[in-house]
Amino acid sequence: MAIAALTLIAATPAWAQLGVETDASVELTTDLRERGLSQSGGEASGAASLTVNSGAIGGELRATALRGSARHGGADAGAAASLWYRIGSGGWQFEAGGTYRAFIDGAGELDYAEVHGTANYLIGPLDVGVGAYYAPDQRAIGGDNLYLRARARASLPGMPWTLAAHVGRSSGAVDDFAKAARLRPAGNYTDWSLGVEWARGPLYAAVRYTDTDIARGVTLSPFADRSNSGARVIGAVGLSF
Repeated sequence: MAIAALTLIAATPAWAQLGVETDASVELTTDLRERGLSQSGGEASGAASLTVNSGAIGGELRATALRGSARHGGADAGAAASLWYRIGSGGWQFEAGGTYRAFIDGAGELDYAEVHGTANYLIGPLDVGVGAYYAPDQRAIGGDNLYLRARARASLPGMPWTLAAHVGRSSGAVDDFAKAARLRPAGNYTDWSLGVEWARGPLYAAVRYTDTDIARGVTLSPFADRSNSGARVIGAVGLSF
């Protein structure tokens, strides 16, 4: 994880020489969660990312510590590569793109890809948006998966605080029950989160509450990890460059 973070950060000067805008960050969190599901088996984790933009085209490389996550076949680390195209008009911004997710040191076929489209509107300190994320039928996820999300962020004027919230819905068809439980541990479900973030210069910190409507219980799939798909308060600290 540390090597990946240093590699991403070290790359930023080279991009700058090419006239490409770059942003890099490293983050430590008490639980790495995505769409209400722990990606690190409920354990503390870390992530590093590098984002590049050139006009309307951009991309991101992100490395995460998965801590031998059962959800991802015991993988110790994950990597995601994203590309997107953005256009704006007034306060609106529209984006279309795709992401390839790879899992390192996990057992079996785990890598998969998804495409997305989002629309965001910025008015003063309020930023709201909706998005659709679709992973076509793939063996690694036991079918297909559609995630719909609505989100909102509000910066407090003159203060380093931001309030954030989202609600999402995951659904899809199932070809392989065991593998489908990676993204939907007990079938279709809804997730939501509320959080407060603080930022001063390159340093930021956040506290987030995340939850789902997934009932606790036993699932036969070794990928489900249902014990790490309920309510959790998460703390995170990070640096951006």
